[in-house]
Amino acid sequence: FFIFDRWGNVLYAADHFQPNDPMYAWDGKMKGRVLNPGVFVYRLLLRFKDGRIELRNGDITIVR
Repeated sequence: FFIFDRWGNVLYAADHFQPNDPMYAWDGKMKGRVLNPGVFVYRLLLRFKDGRIELRNGDITIVR
């Protein structure tokens, strides 16, 4: 799971975690600093128990 800013910089990365695990939730910060409102892009590689793999992309909007 990766979250990028509009310039392609990685803001958050996590791997090998279970869905809905709060330990891996992104808090809208980068290096401890709260990010300004904006649109960010995510890329998620999912591996299912049956062995299927899916790549999903989308965007996240921070509104404060």
